[in-house]
Amino acid sequence: MNLRYFAETRAIAILSLPVLGTILCFVCVFGVKLVHAQLPSERKVSFGFIIDMTGPAATLGEDCREGVEVARHSFADSDKADGTLVNFIFGDSKGDPKTAVSEFSKMVDSNKALAILVSRTHLAMAVNPVSRQKQVPILASSANPLFVEENAYAFRIWVRADQEGEALAAKAIELGARRIALITTEDDYLMAMSTSFKSSFAKQSGAIIIDETIDKDFLDFSSLLSRIRAKNPDAIFMNVSIPQLGIGYRRMHELGIKKQFFSSYWVFKKEVLEAAGAQALEGVIAVEMDYKKANFGNAFKTAFSHLPRSSMAYSCYVATAQMLESISRNRNIQNPSEMYSELIKLESVKLLDDPAVIKNRELQSPLIYEQYRSGVVEVLAR
Repeated sequence: MNLRYFAETRAIAILSLPVLGTILCFVCVFGVKLVHAQLPSERKVSFGFIIDMTGPAATLGEDCREGVEVARHSFADSDKADGTLVNFIFGDSKGDPKTAVSEFSKMVDSNKALAILVSRTHLAMAVNPVSRQKQVPILASSANPLFVEENAYAFRIWVRADQEGEALAAKAIELGARRIALITTEDDYLMAMSTSFKSSFAKQSGAIIIDETIDKDFLDFSSLLSRIRAKNPDAIFMNVSIPQLGIGYRRMHELGIKKQFFSSYWVFKKEVLEAAGAQALEGVIAVEMDYKKANFGNAFKTAFSHLPRSSMAYSCYVATAQMLESISRNRNIQNPSEMYSELIKLESVKLLDDPAVIKNRELQSPLIYEQYRSGVVEVLAR
């Protein structure tokens, strides 16, 4: 009886082996797939950055790229923001508006960017209508007062040119200048600043005795500067492009023109100093957004072995942090419309120093006056 029971039990076990094998095989093949399918896939989003990598203002693009990288390493370690993988897409505008528009469209249509940073005013103004039409957020270092007004999807991470112009006019009056010669290059940013400067200066009993507009290819300053010297103004506002600044200031120095000089913050770029020489730039005053932040400066120096060279770096740092904070606050953002909804809620942006305040889609930032002294840029007390 025991032998019979053993034999029956053994037979059942032998017959059960194929069934058990089939079950195990099913679990191995399909069970793993089911479990694997339930694991959440890594979320990935893309942001675009359109900057001058080449062209006459490539150093401004370099400043912007460095600012982006500081934010990237500070708030998206290993390109992850709160678990979301971020794809940083860079495009070269070459300083050309048409190229910037092409890059913007490619980033939106092909790369599915949720938002795009554009450096420099004239590029942002060219892209602005496309941003509005495609309803894709654009964050820009744009000083043109119309930038935000003309596009509900535009975020200004800069100060307005009219604020810069008013500040320079106030400083000119403070220093006793009442008669000024003004040279402006046909550029959105520079033209907007000059317009504001003239209006504010006139309201304070100042007079523009020479008001000259030049194109971006103008390089022979001799005749114009001789005419200015004959008029003997109290000060000269050289509101021209980066290549023109170096040539213009050098020529003024050669002609022996010694006045109080004003310019945009571009005058502090290294290629201007190299082209003009320290003596020609002595005493030049400019105004720009306050980027002198301790922790930002330390992080910048750690990454690049030098301190930030302009407010352009700070602007692009803030804009990048703003985008990263938006996707950290809402990990369900799937498209530019949802990105916009999150961006519009941000009233402040967390940074390495004090938060940046955003009001009505515009960065709120104080201005600082800076001056060349013995080849070194120093901040002036307000």
